Amino acid sequence: MNVDSKIKTSAKHNMKNALKDSVNAVVKDSFNDAAKDVASKDEYYPDHVATDSKLVCQSSVFISKIVDALADPLFVKDSNHRFILLNNAFCAFTGHTREEFLGKSDYDFFPKEQAEIFWKKDDDVFKNGAMNINEELLTGASGDVKNIITTKTVFTDETTGEKMLVGIIRDTTEKKKLVDDLLRKNEELKRFNKIAVDRELKMIELKKELEEMRKGSGQ
Repeated sequence: MNVDSKIKTSAKHNMKNALKDSVNAVVKDSFNDAAKDVASKDEYYPDHVATDSKLVCQSSVFISKIVDALADPLFVKDSNHRFILLNNAFCAFTGHTREEFLGKSDYDFFPKEQAEIFWKKDDDVFKNGAMNINEELLTGASGDVKNIITTKTVFTDETTGEKMLVGIIRDTTEKKKLVDDLLRKNEELKRFNKIAVDRELKMIELKKELEEMRKGSGQ
């Protein structure tokens, strides 16, 4: 079996088994809201399972719909750091298509210094099995640099034993700009206050000198 076939087969198994629980662990309320939104559409419920949501949730089509319903960018990588699953939000956020990403790694799309950080955090999650949350920079296809917080977790394919990594990105660019702007204004206010205080102190000192001069002249 070649590499591409192995990737597709492993991804298919995970879509049906482990992915739902792993994504839910990462995105929590966002995942649940998306699932409810998708589940409310009758076309995803065949008549013979219309009242059994558990059966529907096990279908790869249903999982794909849930993943694409998420507003936050989401991705899944294999143990070799290759992308095997992405949602629409991830493609829109990075500026690359799903076809471009599949089977490739961070080094194919992002600056070396960013890719190195992504890989290191991936390795930490694969090694320790613990969820990782990290503040990072990501450069999109258009060259725009974004501030992000990436949450990553790992799960194991029950059929193959292969580990997979699920990550979700929260764009904090605008929030970071607001924070930086507030910090800048705060620093400006501090400088203004210091100038005002220094001026007041100089006025007080000048008044003392004038008073002493008047006393010395006998006026």
